[in-house]
Amino acid sequence: MIKALYSLMFLAGVFMLFIWAIKNIILVIGVILIYMAVGYLNDHVGE
Repeated sequence: MIKALYSLMFLAGVFMLFIWAIKNIILVIGVILIYMAVGYLNDHVGE
């Protein structure tokens, strides 16, 4: 019973870590896309 509880907690921890990593990756990709879009607009609009 205790062993099952520990394995369940371990799985929950791994799952949370996985979700956290995915959120960070999405955030990084979003920031990169925003920087690329801003750079593209600056090049093509040209003040």
